[in-house]
Amino acid sequence: MKLFLHWIWAPLILIIVVTIPFYETFTSQHPIGSNYPDTDLDYFLRMHHANFKANTVFPQWNPIDICGSPVRSEIQSGVFYPPNILFRWFPLFKTVSLYFWVHSLLLALFTYGLARNLFLSKPASIISALTLTFCGHCILGIYAGKLSNIATITWIPLQLSLISQLNQKHNTRIYLSMGIVFAIQFFAGHFQYMYYSFIFVCFYYQYVIIQYTGRLKYQLGIICAILIGGIICLPQILPVVDYVQETSRVNMTLSQSGQFSFPLENLLTILFPGIFGDMQHSVYWGAYNLWEMCAFCGIIPFLLCCMAIRNVSRRFVYFIVAGMISLIIALGANTPLFQLLYNFVPGISLFRGHSKAISIFCICIALLAGKGFDTIESTKTNNCKKNNGQLSSQVPVSCYLYVRRLYVTTFWIHG
Repeated sequence: MKLFLHWIWAPLILIIVVTIPFYETFTSQHPIGSNYPDTDLDYFLRMHHANFKANTVFPQWNPIDICGSPVRSEIQSGVFYPPNILFRWFPLFKTVSLYFWVHSLLLALFTYGLARNLFLSKPASIISALTLTFCGHCILGIYAGKLSNIATITWIPLQLSLISQLNQKHNTRIYLSMGIVFAIQFFAGHFQYMYYSFIFVCFYYQYVIIQYTGRLKYQLGIICAILIGGIICLPQILPVVDYVQETSRVNMTLSQSGQFSFPLENLLTILFPGIFGDMQHSVYWGAYNLWEMCAFCGIIPFLLCCMAIRNVSRRFVYFIVAGMISLIIALGANTPLFQLLYNFVPGISLFRGHSKAISIFCICIALLAGKGFDTIESTKTNNCKKNNGQLSSQVPVSCYLYVRRLYVTTFWIHG
């Protein structure tokens, strides 16, 4: 029993802290989110999905999506995404709140597991998990009703966690799990987030295996994982590819692809999330939409991240580099490097709104924040008593939870 409590206390804290802000939404008649038109589109897609239960034949056409679209070709419908079965069981707006709660819990727990696999302490792992779960990009995505965005982001830490468990032997289950997670993430419904995370994960994989001998078998392993994911996704990949060929995305110009890039001035949101308005107490007057143009992860995590960078270890060098590169990608047309990315990086020219790459930046900040906390703990003087040292580990966490609670609830409830 004592061993079980020692293992469960940290995940239990995460479950409680993530659940508290959702309590009001479960008792409200209104869904989480705003009245933004994209919210209506996402909800209508799920509403049609909920109607599948009334059909004995798999529906082929969704008349609600703009002028209508093939069900399997519209990837954001999430027709094969397992958690979307919730929309068949519960009323639409209640399910939206439940959907965001489930994915927020998963995101926190997956990030905690990743941090532990990176050998961070439990308090540091809690900080990493809450930093990512309650970062501006995720919280404002919930406010905007971005169901597929949040769902796709949720699985990134799990994929990284699986890679962190690689060893010299017995990796078959890891590769099988990676393939399944690739498929689930694709079915989640936002291919652009999937695209960024796929690159992020694959480069992290190469970074991890560089320390192992016999790297050929590891390259075959990741190829097998990708093939497993691709085979599982075939029922939707083929219609999506065929559908995209009929859209304007295949012929986007440099200027079109550069639309909705992260503005340079919005880098200030790393420290000041409401500097251009917070949409609650003041109108947002900055560029585009705040939910895609906010890089805030918290003041305390940012300071901890700086501490980690000052005393970086090899295990976390990748996240420093990946964070900087993802920020450059997010800036898009606002940097001279964008034309090189557009011309030479496959897939970049298919997307607008490269500000979404800020999600990778937030993941890196979250993990580095946890590392920074452990760095501070490891540099404390040894003349403190053991119990005082344990207490000091908990106080920053408790304070941080309280600060995050105050920040998060500002944006969530509509009405």
